[in-house]
Amino acid sequence: MAIFVNKASVNAGKVQIASTSPLDNYIQGTRYCANDKVYVNGSAPPSTARYDQGIRYDVNGAVYVHNVDVLGPPPNPSGSNGFVSTGDGALVVTTTKPVVQYFNGIPLSQEGYVCVA
Repeated sequence: MAIFVNKASVNAGKVQIASTSPLDNYIQGTRYCANDKVYVNGSAPPSTARYDQGIRYDVNGAVYVHNVDVLGPPPNPSGSNGFVSTGDGALVVTTTKPVVQYFNGIPLSQEGYVCVA
């Protein structure tokens, strides 16, 4: 699984994310900030995007996410490589739901959302 392969990006049981930070590098297609946090775009669907293993990225390499704690559950969720995503390709994440399982080392909630901080 290419996403979140940097072990430092998982801390206290949750994937560490940031939307603004100095960008550091790419590891297997995922962009990381200088502080080892996964670079995300949670605002609007990328107009020009690429997909890697079913996960949508914007042109700057940010993972496109849908935070259910801010936006509510997606209306038409689907699955992609074992992860819940929205109809427009955003990876569904949560900042408040507890971790109940791991998939390829990635913490997931009961609903299958990626647990982030």
